[in-house]
This record gives sequence, structure tokens and C-alpha cells, in this order.
Amino acid sequence: MMTTHRRADRPLEWFLAGFSAVWGGSALFTSGLFSLAPYLQMLDRLTTVQWAAISMALGAVHMIALLVNGTAWWTPILRLVTTSANAGFFAWIAAILFYSPDVGPAAMTYGYFALGFAWCAVAAGQDVAKMKLGTYGL
Repeated sequence: MMTTHRRADRPLEWFLAGFSAVWGGSALFTSGLFSLAPYLQMLDRLTTVQWAAISMALGAVHMIALLVNGTAWWTPILRLVTTSANAGFFAWIAAILFYSPDVGPAAMTYGYFALGFAWCAVAAGQDVAKMKLGTYGL
């Protein structure tokens, strides 16, 4: 495992940040994802391209924060924002799928991704708290 800069690696966060970016790309290039009944609620709010762009941007910004991790004061804040946004986003998708008539394994899968993002959000929040207390150690 490589340790970059001054903070320990965060393999779960790296995986989830990449997942967010890849999910956005697959939503953009997979025709028909948003034509499935459970996802139609999402199209009431934004277009497929907008959802894909948001997901890819969250993943990319999260990866930048992880790459710079620990060498700039703003990295814990960006990690907290991106992980919290993704936790809410994937929890919402899980809820949509769970309450749809044809519940499948995707509801549980997205739910677990939401839990992973929430776990990482707690870790990022702890880093933000350390930063405010002056113990983050930049």
C-alpha cells in the first residue's frame, strides 16, 4: 500500500471516489439506465447528462482531495463534502429502488455504497474536527 504525503491511505475512500466517477460515466454511456422505472423519479429532477456530470465531478473532486490529502488545509473539508453528498445520493437511489415494485439486489448494493460513503464522511468529519482543534498536523 502506498502512503502519499502526510496522511495515511484511505483505500475505501479511493474505491468509492472511483466508483462515483465510474458510475457517472456508465450512467452517461449506458443507454437505458434512466429509462428503467425506478430511475424515472430522478429524471423528474435532472437529465441523465446532469446526473452523470454530478457523479463524475464528485468522484473527481474527491480523488483530487485524496491525492493532495494532508498537504493542504482544505482536503478534509472537500472529503467531508464529497463523501456526504455521495452518501445521500446513493442512499436516495437505494430508497427509490427499495420502494419500487420490482425490488432487486441493486437496492441493497446502493445501500451498502451509501453506508461506505457515510463511514468515510465520519472519518473526514473527524479530520475536520482535528483541523479546527489544531491537531490535524499539516
